[in-house]
Amino acid sequence: ALLGYATEIDARRLFFLTRDHLKMMRNAIPDLDPPRYARDLSYKLHGAALLVEKWSNVTHTLETAAAHVIIDSHFNGNVSERCIEFAALDRVVYNLINNSARFTSDSYVYFVILPVGEKQRDLRLVIYNRVTTKQRTTLQDRFGDHLSKLFYGGFTTGGNGLGLRICADFVADAYGLSSIEQALVEGYLGAQLIDDHFVSWFHWPVAAD
Repeated sequence: ALLGYATEIDARRLFFLTRDHLKMMRNAIPDLDPPRYARDLSYKLHGAALLVEKWSNVTHTLETAAAHVIIDSHFNGNVSERCIEFAALDRVVYNLINNSARFTSDSYVYFVILPVGEKQRDLRLVIYNRVTTKQRTTLQDRFGDHLSKLFYGGFTTGGNGLGLRICADFVADAYGLSSIEQALVEGYLGAQLIDDHFVSWFHWPVAAD
């Protein structure tokens, strides 16, 4: 137990959250911790197993919501060559899982990792949750059949900040794209209502083994 207040599972969850968010902060603010930032830039392969370990059957708790995460990974290779790259991938995953956990209607979030194409040079990461009829109506009234416009940012319901815009920025940067519009038009990320689920996805380049 951690100070008598947490189980071993809770302690591991706190470790992952603290470690990941420190890396994401160093990614965003390079002068925050120069020695560790330099280490984040050094060559170090990160495998998809790190995502599976972190998100497998965990309860992800936010200030106003909590959801059980179910992950299904079909890729065992490497997803980044440096800590700073993995932190960027983490940022997108955390944002989308946070969004799904905040709005899921049944307290479950699903996370699927799939290789794309015969050469498996890219991954498709899919995060989805069940929504209520009211939530569907709110999204359809705002975006119609163009739900991927959520990634332009500026739309939140009870949240704050830029919404899902940061996800699009990181994905566009990962592929060297000129704009979020290009990323959406060419299918590097998107969102859709499928039956009673809100489904979001993005592509990410794998690392060379």
